[in-house]
Amino acid sequence: MNQAISFGLLLGGGVLLVSAFSGKSLADVIQGKGPFTVGTSNDLSVAGLGAAVTTAGTSGSSSSSTGALSGSAQSMMSYLQAQGLSKIAAAGVIGNIMQESGGNPSEVGGGLAQDVGVEWSALTSFAGTQTPDAKQQLDFIVSQLRTGATGLSLSQLNAATSPAAAALLFSGDYEHPGLPMNANRERYAQQAYAGQGPF
Repeated sequence: MNQAISFGLLLGGGVLLVSAFSGKSLADVIQGKGPFTVGTSNDLSVAGLGAAVTTAGTSGSSSSSTGALSGSAQSMMSYLQAQGLSKIAAAGVIGNIMQESGGNPSEVGGGLAQDVGVEWSALTSFAGTQTPDAKQQLDFIVSQLRTGATGLSLSQLNAATSPAAAALLFSGDYEHPGLPMNANRERYAQQAYAGQGPF
């Protein structure tokens, strides 16, 4: 009987968990000497990460979780668009998320949007957990936009005419950052819109 062992790899915004069978080292897994399974510690889909692992030479049998949201900026952008944000609006939100947390839903200080204090309490109440995942955090952002609770409505954000304008709207009327660094938010939004960038 083979005994399963697991490795945790820090990749981008989350931890990739690889389970291999006894007698396999982390190097064996990376070199594709499976069989192994792939998953994440924060219930995010690893479809994108699985592709990256596959191109690195993993030829063992693999599986990934389904139904959950991937941590990549493009997946988050697609998810936001499915919730009613225009492509420009979604890019503006992603530009802010990248500035706030680098797209890491577990980022210390308040997750994707760096919600703190009252905002964090509202988010955790909305999600029903003290450790909301990426989907729950994005759903909270969409909920806040639909109600205009932070001073920015979904229709206002959807009216933005460029990713940079959407990033500035979201920064000023939703995030209210102490140190805005808006040039970064604008640049990340433009990169997300174009499908480029460090995501």
